[in-house]
Amino acid sequence: MLEFELIFPDDERFVTLAMTGTINRERATDVATQVNKALEASERPGLLVDLRACRNVDTPANNFFYAKDDTKAIGLVPHDRIAFLVESADYSHEFVATAMRNSGYNVQIFRDLDIAMGWLNQA
Repeated sequence: MLEFELIFPDDERFVTLAMTGTINRERATDVATQVNKALEASERPGLLVDLRACRNVDTPANNFFYAKDDTKAIGLVPHDRIAFLVESADYSHEFVATAMRNSGYNVQIFRDLDIAMGWLNQA
């Protein structure tokens, strides 16, 4: 089961997407489609994806096709900053972040909230 919440902090240049549960390509595509519409409406250049309570359970192949194909079909903007905030021992999101960077997206993984927020606010 995957649950998510979008948060629009008043004093930040980014939107926060807090996720809990497990994620795979299909769920990621569904969530990203909804989130992308909200990002476009907010006109904020950054997205903090809080994955500290969310584990990627999909295969490397599906992560690759999500990063390469699904993100383009959704219409994600490559120059927007996307920060993945993960637990210190969670490496399940590393491959999809790398594949997204290789596909032209400005994605970084962080294990510290303050550092992620600082990076997003530089946009």
